[in-house]
Amino acid sequence: MSLAKKLFDHSEVRAWAEARGGKPARIKGTAEDEVWILRIAFPDGGSDDRLEAIEWDEWFDTFEENDLAMLVHDDTSDGKLNRFARIVGRDDPEEPQTLRRVPPSHVSAH
Repeated sequence: MSLAKKLFDHSEVRAWAEARGGKPARIKGTAEDEVWILRIAFPDGGSDDRLEAIEWDEWFDTFEENDLAMLVHDDTSDGKLNRFARIVGRDDPEEPQTLRRVPPSHVSAH
């Protein structure tokens, strides 16, 4: 059984994601108030037309403005890198958080 831990530190979040091939991304919500959801996108994670690559600085701006953490699991028992990650509120790791901010327009084209 893998243990979950919350990451807050930007360098730890980025190192965790990049060690697994992840890059910062967001998904545009369907709400009229332009709600966005942060994600870590993995190269073989399938395609979602709503997924948009963004820069780390923009990702972390939203992360901090919404007082978020990244809930991750330790590596698997057979030594493989576990890519489970969920964006949660810092005070409540059980509930995924919907973001209240409209991200800036400087978005990466990849």
